[in-house]
Amino acid sequence: MPEGGPAGGWQPQEKISLEDCVRAYTVGSAYAQFEEGKKGDLKEGKYADFIILPQDLTKATPKEILNMEVLQTVVGGRTVYQKK
Repeated sequence: MPEGGPAGGWQPQEKISLEDCVRAYTVGSAYAQFEEGKKGDLKEGKYADFIILPQDLTKATPKEILNMEVLQTVVGGRTVYQKK
């Protein structure tokens, strides 16, 4: 279990799918900020805010996801971080 988890571990009945998690952090957070027309997904005319990872999250194991390093971060269409 990664550090910072709750005492006794995570509760299986409270987990959500990876797809729901990504949606919550992207489209869901844009909706919560009343900015779904500006961000939340990659569409023409919206901010280009995204990260590039070394592999497909949907094909990675939970341990691989936990240890995955971000290769590049793009905010508003501009690269703000790139792993050297």
